Amino acid sequence: MAIEIPKVLYKYEPINEYSLRNIKNATLFFNAPASFNDPFDCSLNEASFVYGDNDRIELFNYLQSTGRLGNVAHVKHVDEIPARFKEQVEAAIIGCIPEIEDKQLNRYGCTCFSELNNHILMWSHYANSHKGMCLEFDTSFDPFTRVFPVQYSPNFPQINPVKMITNFGTDVIYRESVKPLLTKYECWEYEAEWRLFHVEPRKLYGYPVEALKAVYFGTQVDLADLEIVCLVLQGQCKDVRFYRAQKGKLRYEIEFVEFDYTPHIESVNSSGGKS
Repeated sequence: MAIEIPKVLYKYEPINEYSLRNIKNATLFFNAPASFNDPFDCSLNEASFVYGDNDRIELFNYLQSTGRLGNVAHVKHVDEIPARFKEQVEAAIIGCIPEIEDKQLNRYGCTCFSELNNHILMWSHYANSHKGMCLEFDTSFDPFTRVFPVQYSPNFPQINPVKMITNFGTDVIYRESVKPLLTKYECWEYEAEWRLFHVEPRKLYGYPVEALKAVYFGTQVDLADLEIVCLVLQGQCKDVRFYRAQKGKLRYEIEFVEFDYTPHIESVNSSGGKS
């Protein structure tokens, strides 16, 4: 089943030397999940590995077909599998948990987005207490066409290790391996998060400048920071739109007002140099 990606996704950012450099260079930082603020994010444990008798039969017959078990016949029932083989498989699967978790946490690069641009908590957590910005991206451009939605659950994700072994080289192994990267505890559901991955962590990767459609500034943004962002973007993407966040008048909510940015020097020239 194809994933229906939202037409736009948002990325909350503080305004600092790193985020300014990223918008100037049209790049995204892909962090390692080990650096995420939630230590449960992308985690696995023994309960994450789920497989049954049919999987044991499938694995035994798969290994038999590759010649790795010597001169033995296919089996149709789990009781036909030698006990020693069962013990070896169980020990091997449990033993590989630390390696798999290390791969999930340290060997993938990930950058995160949200379906929402007006969530008060996310402005507090990810945009420097409303002093930062929120970037709007058009997902019809690559690499945003390759994002995945995060699933929220009270339980750790479940992986079938046998499917990963017997389907090596197919997309089945990919779907199984990314489950931990796309599952978070249900208390985070308000984030409506989507994720984009790369094979290397802690790296910067580019996107087309046209993919950035708008910038939303927080209610507490410093005007100097706002001007710097606007100047940088107007020099490379004239069509980007700017919005300023305001507190709702009657409710706890964020409202956005669009504005046209005019550089100070142009403003002075248009007024004949008068202050």
